[in-house]
Formats: sequence, C-alpha cells, structure tokens
Amino acid sequence: MPKEVLLTESPPLVAYAEQAPRVWILIGPSIRGCDRWGQAPEDLLRQLRRVQPYARLWTMDLAGAGLQLGVRSPAHVHLLLEDLRSRLTQANISMRGVGLIGFSLGALVATEWARRYRDEVGALVLLNPAMRPFTHIVRSTRLGLWPKAFKTLLGRDIPTQQQVPLRTALSQGIARWRYEASKRRPIGQVLLLVGQSDHWRDWRVGQRISRAWGAALRMHPSAGHDLLMDEPAWVARSIADWLLPVGHAAEV
Repeated sequence: MPKEVLLTESPPLVAYAEQAPRVWILIGPSIRGCDRWGQAPEDLLRQLRRVQPYARLWTMDLAGAGLQLGVRSPAHVHLLLEDLRSRLTQANISMRGVGLIGFSLGALVATEWARRYRDEVGALVLLNPAMRPFTHIVRSTRLGLWPKAFKTLLGRDIPTQQQVPLRTALSQGIARWRYEASKRRPIGQVLLLVGQSDHWRDWRVGQRISRAWGAALRMHPSAGHDLLMDEPAWVARSIADWLLPVGHAAEV
C-alpha cells in the first residue's frame, strides 16, 4: 500500500502556490524501494508545504521492489502503472490533479501516467530521466558500467536480507527496454531535474527531453545519478520554487 510521509512539525509558509497539487506521489526506482532515500521524502514534503500548506506525500514502491518485493513485476510500464493506480484506489487516495515525482523506472511510469491519464496529473517531475526516443536504452548507460549495471539489475549489490528475484529484475529491465515516450509533452506542468555528474547516464538526455517538450529544466553541476541520494535538499527546493508564481522563491 502507499506509505504516507509524515512530519512532526509544520514548516512556515513562504509563499502560497495556489495551483500546486495537494496530493503527491513519489514513485520508487526499479529493484530498490523508496526507503533507500532515508529522510529525503521528509525534506521534500517540508519544502512542498512551504508553498502549499495542504500538501501530502505518499511514497510508492513498484511491483517487485521494496515493500512490494513479493509481488510479481509485470514487464510493461503501463502495467506497472495500473498496479500503482489500483493500490491508490484501494487506499482511497484521490487521483485528481496529483503531483508525480519519478526516478529511474519510476520516471517512465510517471511519464506514462501523465500520457494516459492527463486529467489525473497536475504536475510531473522527472529526475535524471532516460527514455526512448530521446536516447537508445542500451547507449544510455555508459559502456564501462555495464558489468555493474547487471550486478545492480540482479540485486547483488543491495544490502538487504532478501535478494530481488531474477524474474523481477528481468521483467523490469524488459519494461524499460520496451518503453517509448511521446515526443510531445504529456501535460502542461513538467519539470526535469538533472545531475551533470551522473556517471550512469548521459545528463544531456534531460536536455533533449526539455527541448522536445518545452519543459522546465534545472541542472545540478556536481550531483550524480540518484539525485535524492546526492542532493535531496536541492531537489526539494527546486520543485517548491518551480511551483511558485514567477518572482517568488521558496527558500529562505
């Protein structure tokens, strides 16, 4: 089920982003769960509430990963999406005008959500996205890192008591391989966040997507592939600032 992020304090309102989504979904990556991000979701919610005091945030692991480790993972992005939507429906969480934040395979799922169900998505944030037709999936991972990529895919570098089943790793890899996004921006509100020191993927893919979609782009010069691990505060502030009307700033 979705896991709601909770805060023990109420952060002060800096400026009010009236049109910002009140419900946010942080979609986990392939293989690993959202718990790997530690306090990053709390940092994110804190910044969201500085511009939208009624914001609520849920983290959701993909089928076969994290808290959903025992669930069989489908090999299609749209089926991973429908699994998320089904769980939200069961939890009675509104899917009207939600904000989506996706990383890795989660970014593909978020993109497909916005494409298929435009009326459900009010804002889309993609972290270091890499997807066809903006890059070839094989070429998107740097050549010298393929041995480590296979090790990660099989879950052999993850310090958990339970190893990710090979079936899940392959299914999620195939889902990424099969997926192709539209060359058109799926919804109006799209933000791309990119780490220019990403050693796994070519950060310029984010630039290509931004140019094709006419979407907002923010780049961090020293952050790597997993922005929520490397620069969670920057990610949170960037999203909050982007939600505000021109001329305001969320950071104090």
